[in-house]
Amino acid sequence: MNKIEASYYLSGMIDGEGHISFTTGMRRCNYRYKKQTPYKARQVVIYNCDVELIDACIECLLMLDIPFRYYCTDRKQPGWNSQHEVRVTRREGFVILNEVLHLKSKKKKAALREIVRSYEKSAV
Repeated sequence: MNKIEASYYLSGMIDGEGHISFTTGMRRCNYRYKKQTPYKARQVVIYNCDVELIDACIECLLMLDIPFRYYCTDRKQPGWNSQHEVRVTRREGFVILNEVLHLKSKKKKAALREIVRSYEKSAV
């Protein structure tokens, strides 16, 4: 697999099995004085119960030099498979994803652009 194929594979997985979110708000940082601090939460996440699909996503992310984290959650219900997830939460990863992904979902594409722009706004 080359980098172009990896970018298309990731695009398909994010369009089908993932989500891109950017939330802002206020978080209490001192309960005694009721002080609040603004926060921004940015993430691109791919969930799946099939570990082979997640392994392919990890291979693509490594090929594209995108920093990520991998999590596996065991389900409490009997007969349910473990949930595997790959999560991108760093600026470098968002910039690379914005450059190489070919997302079909306009909502996800706009969310990724907004994440990248939010770093540019905060740097100024």
